[in-house]
Amino acid sequence: ARPAPPESLSVPVGRLSPRTAWYGPHLRAGGRLGLFERDAGGVAHIVALSGGDDSSLLSVLLKEREPRPYNYLCTPTGNELPEMFEHWKTLGVLLGKPILPIMHRKGLKGIIRDQKMLPNFRARFCTRIAKIEPYRSFLFAAAAKGPVVSYVGLRAAEPGRAGGD
Repeated sequence: ARPAPPESLSVPVGRLSPRTAWYGPHLRAGGRLGLFERDAGGVAHIVALSGGDDSSLLSVLLKEREPRPYNYLCTPTGNELPEMFEHWKTLGVLLGKPILPIMHRKGLKGIIRDQKMLPNFRARFCTRIAKIEPYRSFLFAAAAKGPVVSYVGLRAAEPGRAGGD
C-alpha cells in the first residue's frame, strides 16, 4: 500500500489571488493531479521550480537534454512580488507548459501567525513549512496514482545547510 499524504496539508492546496491569475484556465480542467502527463511507462516526471537560477536552469537543461513529458510546479508563499509571477509565466512559455503552483493552505502570513514569530536564523521554519511540506504532500498524492520522479535543482553549497531552509 502506498503511504497517504500528511494530514496537516490538503492536496491540492492554495488560494488564488489576482496576482496569481497567471495559472490560467488549465487549473479548472480536471484538478491539479489530473493535469500531470506521464511517460509511456506511466511515470510522472515532476520538476520543482523555485524561480532561482539553479531550478530554472535545471528545467531548461532537462527539456533540452532529456526530453520527457515533464510537469513543472512551484510553491509560492502568497507574498511574492509581481516580478516573480512574471518570471514563472515567462519560464512556462519557454518550457512550453504552464508552471503549476501549490501552496500551504494558510500561506506565509498564516504560518507566521501560527508560529507566533517571523522566520529568522534561530527559527528557520519558512522553507520547510511553506515550500517543502506542500511539495512533499503533493508528491505523495501524485505517487498514489502511479510512479513519480522528482527533480530539484540545488546549488552545490546548499546541502550542508541545517534545517533545509
